[in-house]
Amino acid sequence: FSEVFLIGGALLVGAPLPLLPTQILWANIIGEGVMSFPFAFEKKEKGSMLRNPRSHDSKNILTASVKKLIFTVGIITGGFLILLYLFLLKLNLPMEEIQTIMFVGLSISSIFFAFSLKSFEQPVWKINVFSNKFLVGALMMNIAILLLSLTLPPLQKLLSLVPLSLLDIALLFGLG
Repeated sequence: FSEVFLIGGALLVGAPLPLLPTQILWANIIGEGVMSFPFAFEKKEKGSMLRNPRSHDSKNILTASVKKLIFTVGIITGGFLILLYLFLLKLNLPMEEIQTIMFVGLSISSIFFAFSLKSFEQPVWKINVFSNKFLVGALMMNIAILLLSLTLPPLQKLLSLVPLSLLDIALLFGLG
């Protein structure tokens, strides 16, 4: 949803595309795909066996809380990314550098978003984010893949990325 918000916002103001199709595909398939598998190993939440399996919420994956989470995170992330994009355009940076920064920003937000899915009942700061070693491993693997995409020339060429400074990358991780 944040990608739609970002691309739509850029098109509405007549700006160039902030992300290329290959970058969006990479972020969705590689980045988010790696973060999805560890949820099979997530420990059950307290009280999960007390829930009514026949309730409407138990039959529908897109419950009101899931829709609210998707909408809220999508708007906040998309809004933040569009503001960052417009700010970068004002700085007159080369478009390839701006697209690289937007790609990294989107990838980082997707990586960290996975941790907010650990519980719909408690905020991320109240749960043990390290309880699922597979999720932590996927986080590390995803960060490594992201850094490889920024440093390996074949991946840079495939994704139309330019090298970023360590400060740029650290700032993006901090914002993530």
